[in-house]
Amino acid sequence: MRNRRSFADMAGNLADYVDRVASQGERFVVMRDEQPVAELIPFTPGRSVRELSTMLAALPRLSREEATGYGEEIAAARIELEKVPLRDSCDR
Repeated sequence: MRNRRSFADMAGNLADYVDRVASQGERFVVMRDEQPVAELIPFTPGRSVRELSTMLAALPRLSREEATGYGEEIAAARIELEKVPLRDSCDR
C-alpha cells in the first residue's frame, strides 16, 4: 500500500519526500480533505516517438494462416454484433 500524506505535510516537507522517492523508490499519495488528489512516484523515462519504427519492427509477425484466421474471426464477430440490438445508454 502506498504511503498517504496530507497536502499540508507534503507541501511543508516536499524536498524530503522527493529525496525519498528518488533514492528509495517510495511512492506517496497526496490527500486533501481525506481524498486522494495526486501521487508522487519515481520518474520512469519513456520512449521517444523516434523509436516507434524500431519497436514495431521488433514485434512478432503473424503467419499468413494466423492472419487469415484472425480476419475470419473478426468477420464472424461483426456478423454476430449486427444481430445485437442497439440501445441508448441513457435509457434505464
